[in-house]
Amino acid sequence: MIPRTDSRTLSPGFSDGGFSRTDLVMMLGAAGLLMAVVLPALSMQRFRAEQVGCVANLHRLGQAFHAWSEDHDNTLPFMVSRREGGSSGSISVAYYAAMTSNFLASPRILTCPASMRSPASAFSTLRDANVSYSLGTHAHLEKPRSILAADFDMEGGGMEICILAGRIVVTGFPGIAGKPATFSASWSGTNHVYSGNILLVEGAVGSGDSALLRSVLSQSPVEAEQDSHFLVPR
Repeated sequence: MIPRTDSRTLSPGFSDGGFSRTDLVMMLGAAGLLMAVVLPALSMQRFRAEQVGCVANLHRLGQAFHAWSEDHDNTLPFMVSRREGGSSGSISVAYYAAMTSNFLASPRILTCPASMRSPASAFSTLRDANVSYSLGTHAHLEKPRSILAADFDMEGGGMEICILAGRIVVTGFPGIAGKPATFSASWSGTNHVYSGNILLVEGAVGSGDSALLRSVLSQSPVEAEQDSHFLVPR
């Protein structure tokens, strides 16, 4: 007997009991659409988590500096000589931060979650490469709106000498008090993508774009030359 053959033919685009090319294309399209929706949401969630972590770090750093100052006649470390237990004259942010180690739970607080920098495992091994925050060397406890610390990735400044911190080389941002447009400072895309966080002496932390940075700089008390000075971790 001659075997009977099935003369049925498959219509284009269909398969016998499996996925067709059309089905596959539709599935890939749906997957691509889903990824396009999910990935930005995940990225935003991560950004918010890093922002919250950075703000918390700056709050703790501010509390540590205030606690240290209570034991040193209400003076910040960069205004106290090393002979008297301070850090005046040092060009290392890590050295200044180490002054407050008794009031910080971990050196990880000095590293922004959004930064590519790695946190130190202990204060004894802390270096500037582990620090994500600049210190405002014009900060003063009697001037609550002055800047105590900020994300380190500020651009637009120049090299200057800060007398208040022991005649050290710092990054200065010149401008006219009360006029934000006269300041050329801006955030880079390094940490929070053209935004950043600023810690004031009063303990408040402001978060925002470069316009906010320039506004805060213009409101911060400055010396006669109206510059704001920052010691940036190298």
